Parts: sequence; C-alpha cells; structure tokens
Amino acid sequence: IGVAAWIGGDGRGGDVAELARMGVGDAGDQHDNGAVTIAGGSERYTVSSRAFSFGHPPGARITEFADEGGDVILVEGAQGSGELQIFISPFDEIGPLTPERIRKDLPEIAIEEPRTVTFGIKSEETGEPIAALRFYSRDAAVGRTQEAWFAYGGHLYQITAAREADVMLEEILSTWRFQ
Repeated sequence: IGVAAWIGGDGRGGDVAELARMGVGDAGDQHDNGAVTIAGGSERYTVSSRAFSFGHPPGARITEFADEGGDVILVEGAQGSGELQIFISPFDEIGPLTPERIRKDLPEIAIEEPRTVTFGIKSEETGEPIAALRFYSRDAAVGRTQEAWFAYGGHLYQITAAREADVMLEEILSTWRFQ
C-alpha cells in the first residue's frame, strides 16, 4: 500500500494550469464531465480507462492524470463545495482493508474513527458488496481529511477529501459504479 500526496485545487497544485507548470499532465488531460444528469440533479463522470463512473455535484471540474505509481482523479466542487482526490494503484490483495493492513505498509498514517461501509454493488472477486474502510486522517497541506479506501479488480482505490467535502464524498461513494 502506498499513499499519494494531496494535490488540491486551491493553489496547492490542482488547477490545470498549475499541473501543466508542474509537468503533471497538461490542459488536454482535463475531461468534459459529459453533464449526464442522474438522481438528485447530479452529473455522472466516466473514467473509461478504469471502467467506472460516479456521480458528482453539477459544475464540478474533474481532472485525470498519471502520477508515479498510479492514476489520479481530482474532483473540484463548484462554489467551494470542496475537493476530492482519487488515487488508483496496482494492488494484489482482495479486500476488505483494515487499519492493521494499512499500518503494515504505512505505520505513521493517522487512522481515526475507522469504520467499514459497503457499496451497493458486488465485487466480481468475492460476490459480496464492496467494502471500503472510511476514516479520518491528517495531511500537512490540507489538515484533517476524510478517507475511503478499498480494493477492487487488482487495484487499490484511495479516496481523500478535505473535511468540508463530506457531502461530495458521500455522493461519489453512493453513486460509484463499475462497468
């Protein structure tokens, strides 16, 4: 298990121009979210390279790029509704993840109030609903974060959100679908 550095859109590197200056992707990596309306007025974003999609608040800006060790998807909510980062890396274990398993590779990580939540979809590997480990942590650039980590299809999905993005995180998790 590895951990990705937070790359936020509020001057810490998340906007496309700043990413280009950093040499991480370019303006061509930003995808139009397609504006497919789903329940509650949300829009659906599809990550075709990874065969999954999720709902997000209308007007959110989504950027994808490759990073060392994996792929990053940044979701920047409109009108200050928060930011969220999805880091996807190869992983050869089947979930569910536990705090003990994460600390095996990352002994210094803060894992506060861990709980297991399940997705409404079933894992192809186990036939059971996908379980994510939800917890709070801390990041030097962001402060207190909320996390949702899960293993699926040979990959580890690490979703990190600033504390104020709790509504966006819930929306993304509740609408996540693998194709």
